[in-house]
Amino acid sequence: MDLLILGSLLVTGGLLALAGVFDGGDDKDDDATPEPQRGTSGDDSLAGDDGILNGWGGNDTLTLSGTAEGHGNQGNDTLTAEDESVAYGGVGEDQITAHDDSTAYGGAGRDIGYVDGHATVHGDEGNDSFGVFGTGSGYGDAGADYLHGHDTTTTYGGDGIDLVVAWDQSTGYGGDGADTMIAQNQGEVYGDRGNDLLETSGAQNDLPLTSELYGGAGNDLISRGAHLDGGDGNDWLAAGDSLYGGAGNDILSYGHDVMEGGDGNDLLYMGQTFSGGTASGGAGNDMFVVNAVGDSTRPIDVISDFTVGEDQLAILVPTFVPANLYPTAVSYEIHAHPDAGYTDVRVTLDIPPTGGANPNDYSGESVIRLMGVTDLTAEDVVYVMNNGEPGPFGSVQNMQDVLPETPDADHIAVTHVYNGTAGDDSFTAAAPSEQPAVAAWLGDGDDSFTAAGQAHFVNAGDGDDHYTGAAHDDSNPNAATDPVTNVHMGAGNDVLEIGQGQGRFYGDDGDDSFHTTAATDPSPGNGYVSEIRLEGGSGSDSYVIGSGATVIDDNDGTDSYTFVVSDDSLTAGHNTIFNYEPGETLRIEIPSDMAGDIRFVDRNDTEGGGLAGTAIFIGDQQIAFIDQFGSGETVGVRDGINNVEVVRT
Repeated sequence: MDLLILGSLLVTGGLLALAGVFDGGDDKDDDATPEPQRGTSGDDSLAGDDGILNGWGGNDTLTLSGTAEGHGNQGNDTLTAEDESVAYGGVGEDQITAHDDSTAYGGAGRDIGYVDGHATVHGDEGNDSFGVFGTGSGYGDAGADYLHGHDTTTTYGGDGIDLVVAWDQSTGYGGDGADTMIAQNQGEVYGDRGNDLLETSGAQNDLPLTSELYGGAGNDLISRGAHLDGGDGNDWLAAGDSLYGGAGNDILSYGHDVMEGGDGNDLLYMGQTFSGGTASGGAGNDMFVVNAVGDSTRPIDVISDFTVGEDQLAILVPTFVPANLYPTAVSYEIHAHPDAGYTDVRVTLDIPPTGGANPNDYSGESVIRLMGVTDLTAEDVVYVMNNGEPGPFGSVQNMQDVLPETPDADHIAVTHVYNGTAGDDSFTAAAPSEQPAVAAWLGDGDDSFTAAGQAHFVNAGDGDDHYTGAAHDDSNPNAATDPVTNVHMGAGNDVLEIGQGQGRFYGDDGDDSFHTTAATDPSPGNGYVSEIRLEGGSGSDSYVIGSGATVIDDNDGTDSYTFVVSDDSLTAGHNTIFNYEPGETLRIEIPSDMAGDIRFVDRNDTEGGGLAGTAIFIGDQQIAFIDQFGSGETVGVRDGINNVEVVRT
């Protein structure tokens, strides 16, 4: 029986020992072209080191060496190529092994294969899976492909929604489509075109980061690496030595050494990991967020291109600062040095030891240096909260809602693959103890897939599909080995029922329906945030949110949003809607016995205002945040948000 292990994508063909070898005839002239070997409509075994081998119909086995050329033609064929031979799988689900300098083509169908040496494999049409080792190359071509590169190989996803893994010193390219790109060790991955997810697998917080991740064109999510580059588009970058947003309205967070926003209105979060680094916003109106850390030994953080009147410096108030200490616990002083051509902003955190649960002395001072600035005023500096509460500093901006999901080395280590057909398929994943991480290519048709709590990658294909499952059953949302869930539903009117965990879910084209029940509490812990992210794509989509820590980003179609509030759901973690448009509807369902009135508060802590960004409170509990990041539009509050319905249930 054939064996496929996709954790490292090792493919063994289980080849039968050949009973005989066809030598192509009895021509005595060694220079003459040998007669082609032809199979039958049955299951044939052919071998040769030159000439052409045709399997024709049936499930054939072809063993090629030298300069031989083999064609499986129709059927589910097994082809092994060595030396400089060339193998063509043809139509069917073929198994391909390529060594040395050979070349293999999968043809139409869902092909799997193993490549080493300097061999090259092309998946051609279909959803293909290849492991590539040595110095070889793998091309997924058309279809939703899985390519796993090792050593110094190069892999290309091609068209479609691909999963590309680059280990060791290999390089992976996503090509067109919304791809998932995973790097490890010194691997490099390039998302190319499309809204891609790029991340480093297996990295630990105490180990140096060595992978490089490049988003390319599109709105990409990129996390953990030595070098993160968003490229064109509105990108989110988190946790890396050097972060470069590129063109677009980008969010950069948890950089170590260098953070550059590039063109566009960027947000750069210079957290505790950014100690002694240099930040640059680039062209546009940028916001630089710094922590009030209370560490007088911390190296100076430098902002190289702050523009007074355009950019803002925001001081992030720690979550542990008691409300009654807000006015005195965090303060700052502006010290201009005209002769030296810079201004220092000295941020002081003053919280004396209190004993009990907070015995530490958090008092201290940190310095942010603004190069080329000598005219900074208090109007250029704001405070922001890290808990969503309206504070006396005039902002309810919740940083948990702005920063991307946990960048703690989410990874996919696939242990099982589900392959659907062009018809209506139904799959239920086994328990996580049996299948810790799965990948599913369901194909076209009205399909259904049920996950069991493990990490999973799903490409549902076109059709009216149904997804049910937890994003990921994770008992430690801040662990450095958290897997990721990534689900693409394809064109069609799809239904997604999402339970607890963290992950990204894409409805793609069609009128899709999302329903969340219990997302992971986004407790910041080490500063990272876990969440569920929903993107409906084109069409009129509906969202029913019964959980906290959910981010919705949908800028196509007229959509509807419903928040189902209970004491332990939405109030456990804030939710965010990006791109709320006029004409869309918002419904809030509240238990009849839950105290508190609905309040809409803008960024300036003003009820009834209309600044871009509106927090929704029930009493003192924030349940959601509505933003128009990058659009330049405002969202009115209370009556200004169109079609608001509040229902006591």
